[in-house]
Amino acid sequence: MAEEVSTLMKATVLMRQPGRVQEIVGALRKGGGDRLQVISDFDMTLSRFAYNGKRCPSSYNILDNSKIISEECRKETSLSGSVQRNDQLCGSRCSLDFTKQLTALLHHYYPIEIDPHRTVKEKLPHMVEWWTKAHNLLCQQKIQKFQIAQVVRESNAMLREGYKTFFNTLYHNNIPLFIFSAGIGDILEEIIRQMKVFHPNIHIVSNYMDFNEDARWLRPVIPALWEAEAGGSLEVRSSRPAWPTW
Repeated sequence: MAEEVSTLMKATVLMRQPGRVQEIVGALRKGGGDRLQVISDFDMTLSRFAYNGKRCPSSYNILDNSKIISEECRKETSLSGSVQRNDQLCGSRCSLDFTKQLTALLHHYYPIEIDPHRTVKEKLPHMVEWWTKAHNLLCQQKIQKFQIAQVVRESNAMLREGYKTFFNTLYHNNIPLFIFSAGIGDILEEIIRQMKVFHPNIHIVSNYMDFNEDARWLRPVIPALWEAEAGGSLEVRSSRPAWPTW
């Protein structure tokens, strides 16, 4: 095992039961590639947690911090105002208000999410409330479908080191990769696409934006994976295969 899975023998890898890990690796090899499938989370699992000492954004952070958000907000506020205002001041104020609202939600709900004394069932209504409020704020920005690529391109999103080997090896060996994420499916899908490893063997179950006929974000997505974790079932409208269906 030390020679064949050298990564597991690094000093940075800690295993509570190394013998059990070896059994699992052996069982995977014995079962063969035709019986293998890989299931993974996305944020901070396939994507990087940090780079050069700085925290990398999650799929939600990418959208929250996007320039498009403030630009769209600035345009809407400028057009709706009855008094002529300076665009720069308007944009700064709008962006600041938007950021403050999202930050306030984070400070209120995040401690609940990580509270070790609450069960998942107890946390669920608070998480749904959090995401619904945050999504409503984002929906007000009238984000369009074509802007998703720009949002990702201008972000600091990164996949983990060795991602090309991981994605390409699975693809060339016809091994399915199922990505289950409570993040925003449109964002993480675009990240993988721009990294040029968006292969047909990838299947994603996540929270996708619901666009109207004008390709504008119409309503909040449903935190499907939180519902499933609390004992519910995944709704078809909250997930879709990796390839575009629109």
